[in-house]
Formats: sequence, C-alpha cells, structure tokens
Amino acid sequence: MGTTTFGILLIAVGALLLADRIGYLDFGQVVSTWWPSLLVLVGLTQLRHRTTRWFGWILVAGGGLWQLSRLGLLPAGLAQAFWPLLLILLGLLLVFRGGWQDGYLHEGDASFGSMALFSSRNHVVKTDNLRKAQVTAVFADTDVDLREAKLDSDGAYVDLVAIFGDIDVIVPPTWQVDLKTASILGDVRDRRAPAGEGPAPMLTIGGVAVFGDIEIRS
Repeated sequence: MGTTTFGILLIAVGALLLADRIGYLDFGQVVSTWWPSLLVLVGLTQLRHRTTRWFGWILVAGGGLWQLSRLGLLPAGLAQAFWPLLLILLGLLLVFRGGWQDGYLHEGDASFGSMALFSSRNHVVKTDNLRKAQVTAVFADTDVDLREAKLDSDGAYVDLVAIFGDIDVIVPPTWQVDLKTASILGDVRDRRAPAGEGPAPMLTIGGVAVFGDIEIRS
C-alpha cells in the first residue's frame, strides 16, 4: 500500500463521515458492512510485485470471503466456520513468516515492491537503473540498502509507508535526496551527511509514517 492508496483511503473515510454528518447515510452501517472490500483493494495493489504477491492474494481471498460473509452470501456452514478459519490462517502466517527475517537481493530490477506484516525484511539493491520502489511496513521493520545501486538517468522515486513499523533506507553519501514525506504521530529522520557540491544522482523519497518511523542514512 503506497501513499496514493493511503491518501485515497483517507479521502473515502472523510467523504463517508461528511455524508453521515449531513444525514445522507449511516457511517457505522456502511463501514461495518463494506470494510472488508478495502482489504481486497489493498490486496490488488500488492499483486504488481513478486515480493508482495503472496500477501496480496491473502488479502484478496480473505477480504473477499469476509465481504461475502458480511453480505450473507456464504453457505451457513462456511459462514460459521469463517472466523475459526481466519484465525488459523493468520496463525499460520505468523508462525511461518512472522518470525523470519526475509532477505531479498535486487540485481536487475528497475523497480520493486515490498510489503512486510508482523515481520522483518532486508532488501539489498544492486541494480544499475533503479527507477521506482514501493516499500510498506505494517507492524514490521524493513531495511533498504541502496549503497550498491545506480539510479536511472532521470532519477528514481521511492515510496515509503510505515504504519506501526520502521523503515530504514541507506543511500550512498554522494546522492542528492529530495524528501517529500509526511508523518501522522510518527517520525521521519534524515541522518545523512551533507552531500558534496556538483551534479549527483537525484533520489526522491515520498511516503508517510503513521505511528511509525522512517530513517534515511548514508
């Protein structure tokens, strides 16, 4: 989930709250009925990258079944078993992925994505033409090492979303970095040494920290 998705979510919630205030609909009823669809939408955004595809399918499948259950469209037996099955699925996810630190090496990827949930991830990027990356950490820690990477001739954009999690980005000391981040009860820290004078590769970092931390260092 990137900043665009997060921004659309905030707009949608604000619009529903406004409609509730003017008496057009019942905010509580709409959210309680349709909020699993948000899981499906977030899951669809994770299917674009191979490192987040597994998580995207989990959100799409789980959110879809949950939505059908809320609408009363599941068979009675399956509806009764839905919550126990969901708890089992989440438990398996934590057991087999949550306790591990996943390491990823990106050598020929001009773009990549990462979604970490209740886990730790370490990305080492060695590509020669990095253009775009999207990294999300939810109750998780993620490190992105760009020291051996080279940027595309037009620069690169990295989108970071930390929700109750931490993201550390390590960049070469010669790079120029343009920070366009926001924080909501979180913190964004730039701990780099000042870059030298003269032309240098430009990396633009956008994103948001929500009850989380984003740190840029060299």
